[in-house]
Amino acid sequence: MAPPFIARLFQEIPGVQYLKLEDPPTPTKITAIRALAGDDLAIFGGLGGMYLLDELTRGSAGAMTGFAYPEVLVAICRHMAEGDRKQAEEVFYSHLPLLLFEFQEGIGVGIRKYALQQRGLISSGRVRHPGPQITDETRNEFHQLASSVGL
Repeated sequence: MAPPFIARLFQEIPGVQYLKLEDPPTPTKITAIRALAGDDLAIFGGLGGMYLLDELTRGSAGAMTGFAYPEVLVAICRHMAEGDRKQAEEVFYSHLPLLLFEFQEGIGVGIRKYALQQRGLISSGRVRHPGPQITDETRNEFHQLASSVGL
C-alpha cells in the first residue's frame, strides 16, 4: 500500500491505529507515512528485525517479528527510547549476523523453530509441509553463529 493510502485509512477509519510494514524500504516508507499521517499512527517494522535500528530512527514504535531472541529486539528498542543510540547500535550490530541468518528466504522458519526448540520454548522444531526442514549443516552453522554473538 502506498503511503498516501495508508494515511487516508488512518485519517478516515477510527479503528486504524497500528501498521506493520513488511515491504522494503521500510525506513523511508515510515518517513513518508509520518509526513502524511503524523505521529499518532503506531508503525511497527517486520522483516525479521533486519531494519529495526533505522526504523526506530525514523519513528517506528518497534518491531513485530518472529525472531527467536526477542530480548535482543527489546534491548535495542529500550536503548533507543532512553536516547542511547550508541548502545542500541552496539546491540543491533553485534546480533545482526544472527538476524540475517534466521531470516533466510525459504528456511528461516525452520531456523527460527530450531532456535526456539533449543531455547526450550517449544517442544518441536519441525516445520509443516511444504516447508523444508533444516539440515545438520544449517544447525551447526546456527550454533556457531549464536555462540559468536553471545547467545
